[in-house]
Amino acid sequence: MEGERLLREGNKIDHPANFSKDVQDAVAILVSDLMALEAERSSINTGGGIEDLADEKLHELVERFMELKHELISADTPKELILPLIADKLRVKEKDAERLEKFVFKTYGY
Repeated sequence: MEGERLLREGNKIDHPANFSKDVQDAVAILVSDLMALEAERSSINTGGGIEDLADEKLHELVERFMELKHELISADTPKELILPLIADKLRVKEKDAERLEKFVFKTYGY
């Protein structure tokens, strides 16, 4: 397979001079696009956000939200950074993290 003949030069990956790069480039683009689609499908960022999650998934997300919030508060993280950091760690939009925060406060007072 042509992918086995790739040359690594520092941060650059190149093709041997006597081989076509078109096939391997197409494969790389396809793999990248498929991984992006898979990540998008499994992410909270699809559809309507947290409202579309099944109860079990929402429960897991809420638990993780509370754990992260506790860790960040315990580490004396500035208040204005807590929600953006949680959103990043949960891989959700900040708007969805705000919804989680409201849900957690309304439901658990935390």
